[in-house]
Parts: sequence; structure tokens; C-alpha cells
Amino acid sequence: MNRLLLENYIKNIIENIEINELHVFDFDMTLYDHSSKSWIQEVITQLKNSIERPEVRVILCTARSKEEKYILKTEELLNDNDMSLADFDDCYFKSSSRKEGEPKYKSYVILDEVHANKKIKKVKFWDDREDTLEQVKIDLKNYNRRISYEAIKP
Repeated sequence: MNRLLLENYIKNIIENIEINELHVFDFDMTLYDHSSKSWIQEVITQLKNSIERPEVRVILCTARSKEEKYILKTEELLNDNDMSLADFDDCYFKSSSRKEGEPKYKSYVILDEVHANKKIKKVKFWDDREDTLEQVKIDLKNYNRRISYEAIKP
């Protein structure tokens, strides 16, 4: 959490850029279709557009394991598409010690982000699972009704 606060301080104070949107991207079957080994170009285009906007905090939130081999494989796949994990403001991989299901895990990540970034007024979340999109909608509404939420299922 301290790294997140430092990054926000740098963006908001030093660079004088107000971060007011959070864009969250899942990896498997949202950015990358592992069954056909191809990129989902429409979402990739949306990701690249988000990254170019300085007022948007862009994160990767995947249920892929936090083990080094999975992180390296994800980086390798992104590199094949001229991208990198470093293109995101932050990347969340699920630790094996986390016992909650994918919907709750991703919802907690997003709630942590909006809690640490008090100026966020809008959250856009790209995920292939309807249950995950719905969980975030419920939890975000309970956290702060004034934050607008857009669920995007590719």
C-alpha cells in the first residue's frame, strides 16, 4: 500500500495530474485468449487508449498465480504484442495464500485502489466473467455510491 501512495503522490503533487479514473483489465480471456493463443484486439486497443491518458490509473488484475514463472510468462506474452507489465500503473497477481474466489479477490483489489485514490470518480473494469463484474458492482456501490462503474465484458 505504501508504494501505491507514493505513486499517487508523485502523479498528483509533483506532476500535478489528477487521477480521476481507474481502468482495470483482466488478462486471460479478456486481453489474451489462451485457447486460440491470440490477442483480443478490441480490448488491447482500449487498453492502449487508457494508458495514453494521464488522468487514468491503469492496472492489470488477474487471477493468474503470483508465482514468478506465471508473472514472467505474462510478461513474455505482453512482449510479443509490444507491451509490458511496466505499461500498467500496477499489476496484481493472485497469491496462493488468498483463499477467496476470483470475484471477491478482484473486488478487494479494486476497493483497495479506490480507497487509496480518493479522487477516483469512475471505474471501468474489463473482465470476461459476469460474476466478477457483478461482484465489483455490488461492492463498489456499497463502498461509495458516487463512483460510477462501467463493466465491460469482451
